[in-house]
Amino acid sequence: MTLIHIIVGSNTDQVSTLKFDTETGKLSKSSSVTVGNKPSWVTAHPRNKSIIFTALKIKGAKLIVLEFDGDGKGKVVGEAPTGGDGPSSLIAGEHDVVVGNYDDGTIFTVPTLNQAPFIDSAHSQFLRLVGSGPHPTRQTSSHPHQVLLNGADGDVFIPDLGADKTWLLTKNEQGSYQLSERVFSSLPGSGPRHASFHGLLSAFSRRCIHILTQGLLGNFIYVLHELNDTLSSFDIRQKNPAASHSLPSTILFSEAVKTPDAVTAGEILIPTPNSSFPVPYIYVSNRYDSRPDGGDTIGIFHIMDPDAGKFEYVGEVETQFKQLRGMEFVGEDGRWLVAGGVFEGGVKIFERIDGGKSLKLVAETSDVDVPCSFVELKL
Repeated sequence: MTLIHIIVGSNTDQVSTLKFDTETGKLSKSSSVTVGNKPSWVTAHPRNKSIIFTALKIKGAKLIVLEFDGDGKGKVVGEAPTGGDGPSSLIAGEHDVVVGNYDDGTIFTVPTLNQAPFIDSAHSQFLRLVGSGPHPTRQTSSHPHQVLLNGADGDVFIPDLGADKTWLLTKNEQGSYQLSERVFSSLPGSGPRHASFHGLLSAFSRRCIHILTQGLLGNFIYVLHELNDTLSSFDIRQKNPAASHSLPSTILFSEAVKTPDAVTAGEILIPTPNSSFPVPYIYVSNRYDSRPDGGDTIGIFHIMDPDAGKFEYVGEVETQFKQLRGMEFVGEDGRWLVAGGVFEGGVKIFERIDGGKSLKLVAETSDVDVPCSFVELKL
């Protein structure tokens, strides 16, 4: 029997643990821990596999540190204010945790420690992003929707939905973060939400693999835009590049009727190619399908020319979800995709088939309410 423990962030007051038996296909909740309102995003400590970080997506937000045992039972062991409101994302690197406060456009960083409370609040840092876009309600100011690393302790990329930019944070000689002059600008009104890299080092931010070979990092960042449902690639070797290639994130419901404030394209994942799945594919979640059947979809794209950032549409998988927001690959070879429906559908696990060109539903549960994000607990 092979058991995979999956930590689930949600818009409730709990972080839950799911157990997935890969042989029987059984998926069930094994435990939960109450942490405060809306721990929507979860991320793992890169060295201490028992530590998971989350942030409360509220006004006057808090970073929460959780410690888990071998059975997936968690407890709160540390916390710190993020200095801002409504964080949508956080990431843990070798030496710092970085939090993006979506509501007020600020970034909070705090050094990690090797023992409880695992964060050094006395040496935290606070930065503010300044920007806006043409959308009358969603882009009146900067809204960092994700923070992601391009290596174990490297630069921080920040898709800013409010400013139509992906910012870059680098460290100076004193070890403090600073905004770089390099900016990746998206089309006005497109609303960059999440992003991912193609290359082995990109897997660190998704799967906590400690890889230090800088030459293996892909040359492109792939940015998913929420407001115009597009996926675009940018050459990170250039200082201020325009998009190299763009496609719609969905074909099945590209003509869906949307309200002006609808949220659409959601998550993007690019699992690292391996012997089981050697061909690179991009997986994106699309939300608010207006068709009567089918539910939200997972779009799949093939990276056909990694050196040029070119990709092509392969197809979409209907999920029966409503508001498919979070997804994550789990398992030894990234065979299993766990996804959740915020409004309807619970949590489901899909198996990659046809070399990764499609997905097959293998397990589901309604044990967790309002699931938003996932990370594998690798103890």
